[in-house]
Parts: sequence; C-alpha cells; structure tokens
Amino acid sequence: MALFDSVLSNCVINNNVASNSTGGASIALGAALLDSSISENVAQEGMGGINVVFGGLISNCLISGNIAGGVSGAVGGVALMFGAEMNQCTIVSNRATTMAGGVLSLIMMLFPGEYGGGPTLRNCLIMDNDCGDGIGGGLVIYGHSYVHNCTIVRNHAETSAGFHATAGGSFYNTIAYGNGPGSNTMQKLEVYNIPMIVDHCCIDKLDVDDSVDISTVITNDPAFADVAVADFRLTAGSPCRDTGTNLPWMSGAVDLDGNPRILNHIVDRGAYEFVPEPGLLLAPLALALWWRRRGARP
Repeated sequence: MALFDSVLSNCVINNNVASNSTGGASIALGAALLDSSISENVAQEGMGGINVVFGGLISNCLISGNIAGGVSGAVGGVALMFGAEMNQCTIVSNRATTMAGGVLSLIMMLFPGEYGGGPTLRNCLIMDNDCGDGIGGGLVIYGHSYVHNCTIVRNHAETSAGFHATAGGSFYNTIAYGNGPGSNTMQKLEVYNIPMIVDHCCIDKLDVDDSVDISTVITNDPAFADVAVADFRLTAGSPCRDTGTNLPWMSGAVDLDGNPRILNHIVDRGAYEFVPEPGLLLAPLALALWWRRRGARP
C-alpha cells in the first residue's frame, strides 16, 4: 500500500509479501497513518513493515512481527527518512537479516528544503526486535535524527543490540536498557566529527568517544513495573521518574499511554509518564482534611 498527501486511520495492514520493496506500506509527501496496525508483513529483499518518507507521519500505531529477509534484508519494522515522524508507536518483535530489526532513521543531504530535516521519534516503545548477526536490533541511525522519550528494551543483534547511531543524533529522555545478548551489546555512537547529543537518558551500556557530553546520563536500573510481562512503565521509585529535561513540544503532549507528558513539573525519562495510583493522589488531601477537623494546621 502507498499513501501520498492524505490521512488514513484505523487500518489493519497485515500478511502482505513483497519481493524487493516494502512489505506493508509506504507513507510519503506529508501523508499520515494513524491508529493502525502494521503486522506480519514480509519483504524477501527489502523493508518488512512500513517506509515513512518526505514528511510522512505515523502516530499511535502498532508495528509488529514484520520481517525483512533474504541476504540483504534490512529494516524489519519501520524506516524513517527525510523529515518523517513517528509518535506514540509500539515497534515489537520485528526481524531483519542485516540491519535495524526494529527501526531505521536516515537522512541524506540529497534532499534539502522542506523534507530535508532529520526524522523524529517521540514517545515510542521499541521492544523485542531482532537483527540476528547484523547491526542494531532496536534502532539504527544514519545522519541526524531526534529520539525523544523512547524506551528501547530487550532487542537482539550481534552488534549494538539496542541502538547504533552514526554521524549525528539527538537522544533526549530515552531509556535503552537490557538489550542483548550478542558479542557486542554496547549501544554504539559513531561521531565522525558531527555533533551528537545524549541528554538525560538512561543507558546501561554505552560506547561513545569523549567528545559527547554524557554527564546527565544514568546507568541505573530504570525499575520497570514488570519486565516479565513486558510492562515497561515506571514504578514510583524509578530513577527515571521526574528526572528528564523538559522540551518545547511537550506542552499539551501525551505519552505512549495517552497521559499528559509532564505530570509533576519535570518530565520522566522513557515513553511512559509515571501516573500515581488514585490513593496516592488523595492521601495529601485526606491528611489536610483530618488536620482541619482537629482544628489544627498541618
């Protein structure tokens, strides 16, 4: 399926097969795919799931179980190129042969102008993708891309199981934790004299040269709710709670669950904002009322 300069929503795109192009769908020229599922598509020598280019947008979509096979199969789940954007998406259990089991984000200088900017990923969960003996189980970046408030977990590849970024990239408030196994499971940043930003992230294994400032990066266990059942929301005691850095786009934005992106003045790291249980929210109010009835002030 190909979509140009239009909007499509609430679709199921699955069980398609392509020989050497994209198995599922191509979204381009300002088109948008919303609230949809792209699953179980296969490209025998190409991209398995969805290709989003030239200002295309996918939002609130599930991309799962897609395969890029063959000798040159790259990009199991999603390819983002030339100003493409992906928001509030779950990319899970996709597979590629050579590169980017989950997501490829690519920019080239051949297309300056309206669609010449780097792709953007926001509030996305990239989980359980596989690239076998290749590079980048979860995410591969070539050129400058923006990765904001994503959670990258349990991906597999021989090299750079979580993510691999070359010649540019801005990572903000992103968690990359528990990816592997493989002989080289480090998250790799290759600078090549192009500035890279890794700001207020939580990354357990990071390979980067001294030119990149990682002073705000933590390596602590993010204390997910329940890894065994793939619940990668934060718990009350998580070191990623209220320790991110606020960005302009967050005003009025929501997280992967649809909750406000900032709940307690400072954004959380990762795709999910921590939401206290109702009882925790009511406790201070109940205490204040109790004191008032006693004729005292807390």
